[in-house]
Amino acid sequence: SIGRTTVRGDTLGFRIAGYISDVEASLIPSIQAERSKASYRQIANEILLSGSDSQIAEMPVSELTTGDLNREMLRLHHLGHTSKLRHWKAIIRAALNRAVNDGAILFNPPVSLEATPRAKNAKPKVRKNGAARGKRDVLSEEQVQHLLKTASNDWSAPNTGASDILHINAAIGTRISEITSIRWQDLTLSDDTSVIRIVGKLVRKRGSGMMWEDFAKSDLSARSIPLPDATAGIFKRRWAALQDKGRSTPATKTESTYVFASTTGTLPDSDNMTKRLRCIFDLAELKSATNHTLRRTVENRLI
Repeated sequence: SIGRTTVRGDTLGFRIAGYISDVEASLIPSIQAERSKASYRQIANEILLSGSDSQIAEMPVSELTTGDLNREMLRLHHLGHTSKLRHWKAIIRAALNRAVNDGAILFNPPVSLEATPRAKNAKPKVRKNGAARGKRDVLSEEQVQHLLKTASNDWSAPNTGASDILHINAAIGTRISEITSIRWQDLTLSDDTSVIRIVGKLVRKRGSGMMWEDFAKSDLSARSIPLPDATAGIFKRRWAALQDKGRSTPATKTESTYVFASTTGTLPDSDNMTKRLRCIFDLAELKSATNHTLRRTVENRLI
């Protein structure tokens, strides 16, 4: 982290560079996912750091005011950077919070920033299949049952695990990255209470391929979920099938580790599973629905 610096060198760009460096080094507990790191890096390089499209990067933090930030935010909004402003604000606030902590400034200017502008004449967001995207969509019970029936009847879904994943997520609402990353050791399967533990995930890292990260998306994401009997039954069936396979053809190390190893016995890939689920949603004529819709449906059911 950044310590006390001279006034001459203690600019906003300098503070942000130090913060982004810590993001890259996985030193920020709330920013661990590779995609999140990439987003922060991209936004900093485009509209925050010295040499980017920023008019405040070279300003000393001791002279920076909330008014300066408001004017810069509106300027970036008019230049078409509206979608990046939420992260822009978060990065500045985190970087300047360090300046407050080490005594370089007394007050963090972003705290009093105006509301982030909305994009003017923004086009409705659509998916690749042309369906409108909604953040708070939920499915009716009839739609859920139709989806699950479609998954069960699709010849490829049982082989890929897509049908089981949809049945599981319709009950407990996990993220795709969470459920595809589940290991056998993360499950407690019994006749009394069965539990699934979300403790980490597989991620794709540039130059390294799929790798296990021993932490969830956030502190709240790390959790234990009691399984309904029917959902526990899915895991028990898959475990029994793995044992049967081992009697004829030895299971691969990946199959012995991950519940949803690929059909070729390699590491599960959440991106591939997302594509398979998209096909099933489309077959069920739920073109605007996604696994996130199932998560919201489960959440709405619990309220």
